[in-house]
Amino acid sequence: MTQEIRMWEVTPDGATIQEVEGSDISLEKQLEDWLESDISLVDADLLVIGRQVETDFRGKIDLLCMDSNGDLVVVEIKRGKLRREAVAQALDYASWAKDLSREHVCGIAQEYYGDRTLDTAFQERFDGDRLPDVINDTHRSLIVGESTDADAERMVRYLSDLEVPVNMATVYHFTDRSGRQLLASAHLVDQDETRKKQAAHSRRRRPRPLLSELERRASESGIGDAYNALRDGLHHVFRRPCAISNDIGFQWRIKDDSKKDTRTTLIKVTPESIDHTLPFEVHVKRCEDNLGLSFEQLKAVLPQNTRQEDLDWRRLDGEADGLKGSFGTVEEVEAFTKALKAAAQRLD
Repeated sequence: MTQEIRMWEVTPDGATIQEVEGSDISLEKQLEDWLESDISLVDADLLVIGRQVETDFRGKIDLLCMDSNGDLVVVEIKRGKLRREAVAQALDYASWAKDLSREHVCGIAQEYYGDRTLDTAFQERFDGDRLPDVINDTHRSLIVGESTDADAERMVRYLSDLEVPVNMATVYHFTDRSGRQLLASAHLVDQDETRKKQAAHSRRRRPRPLLSELERRASESGIGDAYNALRDGLHHVFRRPCAISNDIGFQWRIKDDSKKDTRTTLIKVTPESIDHTLPFEVHVKRCEDNLGLSFEQLKAVLPQNTRQEDLDWRRLDGEADGLKGSFGTVEEVEAFTKALKAAAQRLD
């Protein structure tokens, strides 16, 4: 069964904790709105390219998404308990989506975005990577609800064992004593396993490495402690790290009036090293624009081996100066993450 999530709130005096009661989501549309606003609640590697997309089978896909490889992800959303009918519906929609041409996919995205092209949206979402020449090479399905039925779980596990890339995500809704609404999610099948099954169907190109694979490389290169310190230190500043080519990126969410999920990478680390140090790149302009940290402030909290160098990060706004170097100790990492956390707190 999907892991049950419970949540506790620390009381204002810090002396005790109180469980936050779970609550039902009132409308299916509300859950759909939340996921459209930030799809990373259920998958950190997605871009929404369409909502209520009509199929040829008299049905509508709640959210049609694309991952960083250019492959489609059908997201079917149900308020309340996910039943076997939701699994069948998602598979039905996936059977339609698998044959969509590049022109059809771009047309769906154009209708959704209006004044932006899919290529532009893809570059903004995935740190300047251009839309691949081959898109919709493979696909997968994600079924989202507030709880799961045993029959539906059994079907999804059976399909997954047969290498069908399908998964279920449970979204938990909580309301604390002050009335704040909180969300959390959990998956029936490990997300990395679902992506591996999806990648196994691709014959035309090599998929991006999974984050878990890059983290394993860091450990095998003797820099696991430094990477873990960086990841843990930036946990409350950035979203979950993501795989970017053969690097690990830490992305900042751009806050504006748009409902679209727009993020930009501020830091990249390379999880392989021959000298047991953790190579990094810091985008100076983005750190200044988003965190208010200047070149001098960044240089002061980075290791002495840090040098100024143009970054080879493809972006719509061209190249920008950056800082490159490597962390040799956990203490060097902690000095850097402390400065970034302080800068982020000043923005709150």
